[in-house]
Amino acid sequence: MRYTTNMLSPLPNVRGRSPAIQLIDHVWRHTCGVGDQSWDTINHALSGALRLAVCGRLGFSAGDFDLLCDKYRAGHWISSDGGEWAYSLAAESGNESACQAFENHMKRPRFIVLGSRMCVGRDFFWDSERHTCTSFAKDGQSLVACSYDMTFDKRGYCSLKKITRRRRFTIELVRLLERTRTKELKLRVNAPSALERVAKHLIEEAKKASKKARLP
Repeated sequence: MRYTTNMLSPLPNVRGRSPAIQLIDHVWRHTCGVGDQSWDTINHALSGALRLAVCGRLGFSAGDFDLLCDKYRAGHWISSDGGEWAYSLAAESGNESACQAFENHMKRPRFIVLGSRMCVGRDFFWDSERHTCTSFAKDGQSLVACSYDMTFDKRGYCSLKKITRRRRFTIELVRLLERTRTKELKLRVNAPSALERVAKHLIEEAKKASKKARLP
């Protein structure tokens, strides 16, 4: 399918917009305005522009992902997962404004585990097992994480990966875990003698709550 000018909705005035939107708008206007471009070419260029904006840690505004969907057809080029790849990239590259813009778009809070913002593909340890975040609930109130039994070949590459446990972590549980971790760290610094007594109580609370996180 080829691009024609009557397919476009009126573009917003980007003066005063975030650096990220200005970059994507520049790519949009120049790819759509050059000859007989296919939508595949345009979509690939816009996806690359978003990746560059995130990795380059350009500033994003709170409503930028809403704007991308409304005015720049992001539903056609941001991928079928709704842009989780961009969120993962933002979390890994430390682009705080991009993370906040995506969270605002998805209407979900940030999930902080062991001091790190959770995103699809990020690992964390719980119950002495490594878990990988695989998805977020549509209502934004929980995430699903899996632990795996992996078999490695002689070269050290993973040749078999089987899910051994799947858990749902609600935002309430994640916040409890983070409060527990923070209190433990403070106790280690300020009151080592009280650590065992208080930390044991907090860990028991977290483990009780984690039973609700187990999926059938």
